[in-house]
Amino acid sequence: MELAVVFVMIATVWLIFRKWIARQQYRMVTEMFGGKARADERRVKAIELVGVLFCTLLILAGAAIATFHLVAGR
Repeated sequence: MELAVVFVMIATVWLIFRKWIARQQYRMVTEMFGGKARADERRVKAIELVGVLFCTLLILAGAAIATFHLVAGR
């Protein structure tokens, strides 16, 4: 059950700060590979979309774990 709560909390924090996190991820990746540091909005939006998809998976996994935990009665 604790794992389900952690999954949902991580997903919630990412959803709240997704724009800032996506920009920071893009900046770090471009610096690591020697690219230009300017923010390409299409790429930042793509990183943000991938993050939202992962958040959806985390929320669904957390809900499934919580449901199985409650059904199993442990």
